[in-house]
Amino acid sequence: TLPTQEYNGILECPCTTRVVKDLTKGTLDGRPFRPGCTSDEAKSDLLARGNPTCNLSSYAGGMECCRDGAVLLDADQEQPTHVDEVFFKWRFYHEPFQPSRHTPLIHLEWAVNGCDSGGPRGNPRDCAHIEYDVVKAPAGTPADKATHTVTSHFQLRDMLAEDCDSLGDEYCASARVAEARGGKVRLIMAGGHCHPPAC
Repeated sequence: TLPTQEYNGILECPCTTRVVKDLTKGTLDGRPFRPGCTSDEAKSDLLARGNPTCNLSSYAGGMECCRDGAVLLDADQEQPTHVDEVFFKWRFYHEPFQPSRHTPLIHLEWAVNGCDSGGPRGNPRDCAHIEYDVVKAPAGTPADKATHTVTSHFQLRDMLAEDCDSLGDEYCASARVAEARGGKVRLIMAGGHCHPPAC
Protein backbone atom coordinates (compact mmCIF):
# COMPACT_ATOMS: atom_id res chain seq x y z
CA THR A 1 0.00 0.00 0.00
CA LEU A 2 1.31 3.43 -0.89
CA PRO A 3 1.45 6.01 1.93
CA THR A 4 -1.30 8.04 0.24
CA GLN A 5 -3.63 5.07 -0.13
CA GLU A 6 -6.20 4.02 2.43
CA TYR A 7 -5.66 0.48 3.75
CA ASN A 8 -7.91 -2.07 2.12
CA GLY A 9 -8.19 -5.55 3.63
CA ILE A 10 -8.68 -7.00 0.15
CA LEU A 11 -4.98 -6.37 -0.49
CA GLU A 12 -4.19 -9.70 1.13
CA CYS A 13 -5.69 -11.54 -1.86
CA PRO A 14 -6.39 -9.02 -4.62
CA CYS A 15 -7.42 -9.80 -8.13
CA THR A 16 -4.39 -8.09 -9.64
CA THR A 17 -3.95 -6.96 -13.23
CA ARG A 18 -2.43 -10.41 -13.90
CA VAL A 19 -5.84 -12.00 -13.30
CA VAL A 20 -7.90 -12.65 -16.43
CA LYS A 21 -11.66 -12.35 -16.02
CA ASP A 22 -13.66 -13.64 -18.96
CA LEU A 23 -17.20 -12.38 -18.38
CA THR A 24 -18.49 -14.18 -21.48
CA LYS A 25 -17.26 -17.59 -20.36
CA GLY A 26 -17.69 -16.83 -16.65
CA THR A 27 -14.10 -17.74 -15.84
CA LEU A 28 -11.36 -16.28 -13.69
CA ASP A 29 -7.89 -17.28 -14.91
CA GLY A 30 -9.55 -19.99 -16.98
CA ARG A 31 -11.36 -21.57 -14.03
CA PRO A 32 -15.16 -21.40 -13.72
CA PHE A 33 -16.25 -18.69 -11.27
CA ARG A 34 -19.01 -20.18 -9.12
CA PRO A 35 -19.76 -17.87 -6.20
CA GLY A 36 -22.60 -20.02 -4.93
CA CYS A 37 -24.72 -17.01 -3.94
CA THR A 38 -28.28 -18.27 -3.80
CA SER A 39 -31.24 -16.38 -5.21
CA ASP A 40 -33.29 -17.68 -2.27
CA GLU A 41 -33.31 -14.58 -0.05
CA ALA A 42 -34.35 -16.66 2.95
CA LYS A 43 -31.08 -18.61 2.67
CA SER A 44 -28.93 -15.52 2.07
CA ASP A 45 -29.43 -11.89 1.16
CA LEU A 46 -25.99 -11.39 -0.45
CA LEU A 47 -27.15 -11.72 -4.07
CA ALA A 48 -30.26 -9.61 -3.53
CA ARG A 49 -28.16 -6.85 -1.95
CA GLY A 50 -25.63 -6.92 -4.80
CA ASN A 51 -22.64 -8.08 -2.78
CA PRO A 52 -19.53 -7.82 -5.02
CA THR A 53 -18.48 -11.41 -4.30
CA CYS A 54 -21.59 -12.74 -6.08
CA ASN A 55 -20.63 -11.42 -9.51
CA LEU A 56 -17.48 -11.99 -11.53
CA SER A 57 -17.48 -8.44 -12.89
CA SER A 58 -17.41 -6.90 -9.38
CA TYR A 59 -15.30 -9.56 -7.65
CA ALA A 60 -12.25 -7.64 -6.41
CA GLY A 61 -10.35 -10.29 -4.53
CA GLY A 62 -10.41 -13.19 -2.18
CA MET A 63 -9.74 -16.91 -2.33
CA GLU A 64 -10.52 -17.15 -6.04
CA CYS A 65 -7.53 -14.86 -6.76
CA CYS A 66 -5.19 -16.59 -4.30
CA ARG A 67 -4.89 -20.04 -5.79
CA ASP A 68 -1.67 -22.03 -5.51
CA GLY A 69 1.05 -20.33 -7.52
CA ALA A 70 -0.81 -17.01 -7.83
CA VAL A 71 1.35 -13.89 -7.97
CA LEU A 72 -0.14 -11.09 -5.88
CA LEU A 73 1.63 -8.31 -7.75
CA ASP A 74 0.23 -6.33 -10.67
CA ALA A 75 1.53 -7.12 -14.13
CA ASP A 76 3.75 -4.01 -14.17
CA GLN A 77 5.44 -4.99 -10.89
CA GLU A 78 8.55 -7.13 -11.05
CA GLN A 79 8.20 -10.50 -9.41
CA PRO A 80 11.15 -11.33 -7.10
CA THR A 81 13.09 -14.39 -8.17
CA HIS A 82 13.64 -15.87 -4.72
CA VAL A 83 11.35 -18.62 -3.44
CA ASP A 84 10.55 -18.99 0.23
CA GLU A 85 10.77 -22.45 1.72
CA VAL A 86 8.43 -22.87 4.67
CA PHE A 87 8.34 -25.73 7.16
CA PHE A 88 5.52 -26.71 9.48
CA LYS A 89 5.82 -28.94 12.48
CA TRP A 90 2.69 -30.77 13.54
CA ARG A 91 2.15 -32.80 16.69
CA PHE A 92 -0.84 -35.11 16.96
CA TYR A 93 -2.01 -36.80 20.12
CA HIS A 94 -4.10 -39.93 19.96
CA GLU A 95 -5.90 -42.05 22.45
CA PRO A 96 -7.87 -45.23 21.74
CA PHE A 97 -11.58 -44.76 21.12
CA GLN A 98 -13.71 -45.49 24.18
CA PRO A 99 -17.47 -45.37 23.56
CA SER A 100 -18.13 -44.49 27.19
CA ARG A 101 -15.90 -41.37 26.93
CA HIS A 102 -15.93 -40.33 23.28
CA THR A 103 -18.66 -39.16 20.92
CA PRO A 104 -18.07 -39.45 17.16
CA LEU A 105 -18.69 -36.03 15.64
CA ILE A 106 -19.64 -34.88 12.18
CA HIS A 107 -18.40 -31.43 11.23
CA LEU A 108 -20.90 -29.36 9.26
CA GLU A 109 -20.53 -25.81 7.95
CA TRP A 110 -22.88 -23.24 6.49
CA ALA A 111 -21.68 -20.23 4.50
CA VAL A 112 -23.59 -16.96 4.62
CA ASN A 113 -23.91 -16.95 0.84
CA GLY A 114 -26.53 -19.64 1.35
CA CYS A 115 -24.76 -22.94 0.85
CA ASP A 116 -23.14 -25.86 2.64
CA SER A 117 -19.41 -25.13 2.77
CA GLY A 118 -18.02 -28.18 4.51
CA GLY A 119 -20.50 -30.98 4.56
CA PRO A 120 -20.90 -34.36 2.90
CA ARG A 121 -20.25 -35.09 -0.73
CA GLY A 122 -23.45 -35.18 -2.75
CA ASN A 123 -25.20 -32.33 -0.98
CA PRO A 124 -27.05 -30.37 -3.69
CA ARG A 125 -26.40 -27.15 -1.71
CA ASP A 126 -22.64 -27.74 -1.61
CA CYS A 127 -20.30 -24.84 -2.41
CA ALA A 128 -16.64 -23.93 -2.27
CA HIS A 129 -16.83 -20.14 -2.53
CA ILE A 130 -17.30 -19.19 1.13
CA GLU A 131 -16.56 -15.51 1.26
CA TYR A 132 -18.26 -12.17 0.88
CA ASP A 133 -17.36 -8.48 0.94
CA VAL A 134 -18.08 -6.18 3.85
CA VAL A 135 -19.18 -3.22 1.78
CA LYS A 136 -17.97 0.20 2.91
CA ALA A 137 -20.68 2.57 4.11
CA PRO A 138 -21.40 5.57 1.86
CA ALA A 139 -19.26 8.66 2.49
CA GLY A 140 -20.63 10.81 5.27
CA THR A 141 -22.32 7.93 7.13
CA PRO A 142 -21.95 8.47 10.89
CA ALA A 143 -19.76 5.83 12.52
CA ASP A 144 -22.61 4.54 14.69
CA LYS A 145 -24.70 3.98 11.53
CA ALA A 146 -21.91 2.33 9.49
CA THR A 147 -23.04 -1.19 10.29
CA HIS A 148 -22.84 -4.06 7.82
CA THR A 149 -25.25 -6.96 8.18
CA VAL A 150 -25.73 -10.18 6.29
CA THR A 151 -28.59 -12.57 6.89
CA SER A 152 -28.82 -16.30 6.25
CA HIS A 153 -31.58 -18.61 7.46
CA PHE A 154 -30.97 -22.33 7.24
CA GLN A 155 -31.90 -25.65 8.80
CA LEU A 156 -29.68 -28.54 9.74
CA ARG A 157 -31.34 -30.45 6.89
CA ASP A 158 -29.71 -28.04 4.43
CA MET A 159 -26.29 -29.41 5.41
CA LEU A 160 -27.11 -33.09 4.95
CA ALA A 161 -26.77 -35.30 1.89
CA GLU A 162 -29.67 -37.61 1.04
CA ASP A 163 -27.31 -40.46 1.76
CA CYS A 164 -23.55 -40.99 1.93
CA ASP A 165 -20.95 -43.58 2.89
CA SER A 166 -19.18 -42.82 6.17
CA LEU A 167 -16.26 -45.03 5.12
CA GLY A 168 -15.60 -43.04 1.95
CA ASP A 169 -16.70 -39.56 3.05
CA GLU A 170 -15.14 -38.12 6.19
CA TYR A 171 -17.93 -35.50 6.33
CA CYS A 172 -20.75 -37.99 5.79
CA ALA A 173 -23.94 -36.57 7.28
CA SER A 174 -26.81 -38.62 5.93
CA ALA A 175 -30.41 -37.45 6.00
CA ARG A 176 -31.47 -41.10 5.65
CA VAL A 177 -29.60 -42.06 8.83
CA ALA A 178 -30.94 -39.04 10.73
CA GLU A 179 -34.51 -39.84 9.66
CA ALA A 180 -34.05 -43.50 10.68
CA ARG A 181 -33.08 -42.23 14.14
CA GLY A 182 -36.27 -40.23 14.52
CA GLY A 183 -35.15 -37.14 12.63
CA LYS A 184 -33.10 -35.82 15.53
CA VAL A 185 -29.43 -35.01 15.93
CA ARG A 186 -27.41 -34.11 19.00
CA LEU A 187 -25.84 -30.67 18.65
CA ILE A 188 -22.47 -30.68 20.40
CA MET A 189 -21.13 -27.28 19.34
CA ALA A 190 -22.13 -24.36 17.13
CA GLY A 191 -20.05 -21.30 16.43
CA GLY A 192 -19.47 -18.48 14.02
CA HIS A 193 -16.34 -18.03 11.95
CA CYS A 194 -14.93 -14.79 10.56
CA HIS A 195 -11.53 -13.44 9.52
CA PRO A 196 -10.17 -10.00 10.33
CA PRO A 197 -10.15 -7.18 9.38
CA ALA A 198 -13.91 -7.60 8.90
CA CYS A 199 -14.63 -8.76 12.44
